Amino acid sequence: MNKLWLISLLVSLVQIDKSPVPTEHYRLRWIDTGEVTVDVSSIKGTAGKVVVCVFKTLEGFPNEVERATQIQSSAISGNSVKVTFRNLEPGDYYISAFHDTNNNGKPDRNFVGIPKEGVGASNNVVKNARLKPDFGRAKIHIHPGSQQISFDLRYF
Repeated sequence: MNKLWLISLLVSLVQIDKSPVPTEHYRLRWIDTGEVTVDVSSIKGTAGKVVVCVFKTLEGFPNEVERATQIQSSAISGNSVKVTFRNLEPGDYYISAFHDTNNNGKPDRNFVGIPKEGVGASNNVVKNARLKPDFGRAKIHIHPGSQQISFDLRYF
């Protein structure tokens, strides 16, 4: 009799265990996210705003704002701005910024592709208009917790 009771209990536990569980919900609950504060400096003028974009891959980086993982913009006071991106899963990211002087939400370029507004990227990979930057060197690693990076805007 005791064996039958034990077997019934085990079978009922196995059946309870087979119930569907929304694993995505629980998976996200246990990931420690990171945050990064981005300090963009060397801004010329206070017209418009500075738009800062975080990209998970090089696809679309640095100009295709619509492909960014997160985007923030900030009014300009002085020659620098700070924005903080939160809830980033640990991993590699690429961060870009541009001075949106005309508030159109995209980095403007002239007819040969040279930026008409100030531009910059993580690790200060944007140096001059003559050489195309090695955007792969803009990669930064976000880890759980808080961190800070800074880079300058360049005007050409």
